[in-house]
Amino acid sequence: MKKTAIAILIAVLVVAIGGGLCFAGLSTVNFRFRDLDRTEYTKSTYELSEPFREMDIRGYTADVDIVAGEGDTREVTVFESDREKYTVQVQDGRLVIRPVEEGKSRWFLFGFRFKGPRITLTLPKTEYASLQVELNTGDLSVRDLDIETVLVNLNTGRAEISNLKLKSIVAHSDTGRLLLSDLSPVTAELSVNTGDLVLKNVICSGELRCESTTGDIRLTDVDALSLYLEATTGDITGTIRTPKAFSASASTGKVSVPAGTVSEPNGAFGGPCEARTSTGDIRLSISGK
Repeated sequence: MKKTAIAILIAVLVVAIGGGLCFAGLSTVNFRFRDLDRTEYTKSTYELSEPFREMDIRGYTADVDIVAGEGDTREVTVFESDREKYTVQVQDGRLVIRPVEEGKSRWFLFGFRFKGPRITLTLPKTEYASLQVELNTGDLSVRDLDIETVLVNLNTGRAEISNLKLKSIVAHSDTGRLLLSDLSPVTAELSVNTGDLVLKNVICSGELRCESTTGDIRLTDVDALSLYLEATTGDITGTIRTPKAFSASASTGKVSVPAGTVSEPNGAFGGPCEARTSTGDIRLSISGK
């Protein structure tokens, strides 16, 4: 039994070393691994003439980029392949983007792929009621828009959400990082299973909830009327703009938070800040102190 285990270990090491040497050798001769991807992509552009205030986007392996454009431009650009095509249409005031033959098996999407489909949505800087995005394997970027409600659900991918004027946001990533910056919603509910939560200059006039199963929660100049931060395996660190009534505990790790409770005369930004982690450290401080 022992000899078998040793033999397996040696075999694994030989394969790993061989693969590393092969990778290094190909790199030295400027081999482009992207050339292994033989998928051909075509560009489709959709000019959106019908008005809409809601957006509903679903994707398999596509990255999605939603940005503000110049003037009244409302346009969707899709880089797609024969293996993954998308439909774009406006229905009853809602922009709907869907994969063709949604719900069928996607086993054929896998292989040597170093790039993938991309959906770029360019919009004027007017007010939108809602944005709902659900991606299987793809990244999301949303910035510089006015959207009342944002709902994001990623299976494997990262999301970057910045400079939005909004009322509420709910964002979840099963495997991937969530990065949020320059937001001022009323409420925010953010969660990741495997990945980090990174917030910068996010200020909620109501409640902010952050939860990570395996990953860190990192805050920079964040604030809310009440904050609830929870990590199972990971650190909770960063700066909060105004004093809070801090409550923190770590099963295995160090805890450092400002002492005391605060009661602001106007009731604003003096509420609770609860931080909990099972395996990790908690280090929170007030910005500038």
